[in-house]
Amino acid sequence: MSFELAKQHFLQGLAELQRGAMVEAEARFEASLALVPDRASTLINLGTVRLSLGKNAEALAVLARAATLDSANVGVWLQCAQLQQEQQRLPDALASLNQALALDAHNGAAWSNRGMLLRDLQRRDEAAASFEEAIALGHDVGLNAFYLAAVQDTPKAAPAWAPRAYVEKLFDSYADDFSSHLVENLHYRGHERLVQRLLQLEPRRFRATLDVGCGTGLCGALVRTHTNRLDGLDISAAMVDKARATKLYDQLFHADAAEHLRAVVVAPHGENARVYDLILAADVFNYVGALEPLFEAAHAALANDGQFCFTVEALAPASEKGNQGNDDMRLLPSLRYAHSQAYVRRVASQLAFRVDEIFAAPLREDQGAEIAAWYVFLTKLA
Repeated sequence: MSFELAKQHFLQGLAELQRGAMVEAEARFEASLALVPDRASTLINLGTVRLSLGKNAEALAVLARAATLDSANVGVWLQCAQLQQEQQRLPDALASLNQALALDAHNGAAWSNRGMLLRDLQRRDEAAASFEEAIALGHDVGLNAFYLAAVQDTPKAAPAWAPRAYVEKLFDSYADDFSSHLVENLHYRGHERLVQRLLQLEPRRFRATLDVGCGTGLCGALVRTHTNRLDGLDISAAMVDKARATKLYDQLFHADAAEHLRAVVVAPHGENARVYDLILAADVFNYVGALEPLFEAAHAALANDGQFCFTVEALAPASEKGNQGNDDMRLLPSLRYAHSQAYVRRVASQLAFRVDEIFAAPLREDQGAEIAAWYVFLTKLA
């Protein structure tokens, strides 16, 4: 009798789930489990409902039970891994992924996720092996090659920049609490240091400014009263939406920085035509390895004597940090690039910029440690 009543509750729960009545579905599945506690299918459906209600911790509890009862269910192990990772239970998430991969070794996405977990656990050699498995299976080869290069001391071929899809997805996901997380949790002050020193070096009003990687408007708020026109661009559409809500900007662009700047020059009479006398980029070029394309595009889009000011994470010489290979720039395990001061100066000289000043100062924190940056102030030469 109990089984039949449990079955009725389960079927009614499925009906509520199908019509989107999640609260009612949750109650039905819970009633079914009260009668038959160890039915994996009921636990899985209850987990699905709780996920839709935003009850992630409660969802994980029932899905973990389901995984022990239906240990051959790859999907449940993958769901558990995702939820455990969200809760920063990294060893547990790794164990769940290992279970999933023991059942399906051809799941490229799982190998990639395993690599990221191992990277976070500082097990970089194992992380590299997982990314290599994902690449061998043909899963998102460009992205996994980027991940792989970040965990290798001597990568065979570090990408020249982070994949656009990766950066766009990353900052789309951060948009809602980006400013508070960056400023309050990571103690980011790069925008303040950059703009404050710029206004000391160039105490004048600018005609037109471009805020590259404008994000939610941290730099824009500081420079708005010092420029007649303020444009912003960001690779993240969600960030552009946040910037638009500030009403700081005259025009906003959802674009890659170098591509946008080249378009400004190629179409001098089009709707995007601009000649800027200030281009700012705070905490942006850490997703760019090779700086030459950006310098070229910025030089072309600037008026003579225009200012190009930005930050890059500081890469100490190999002799100081034990780095192997390229002393110009390096893709770090954080998936951010660091650059040497010598490289910045060399590219500036090659592309007709005068170096007004470069100084070192903290940019933000990462896991409680300060991240050093170069603050760079250049002037375009005619």
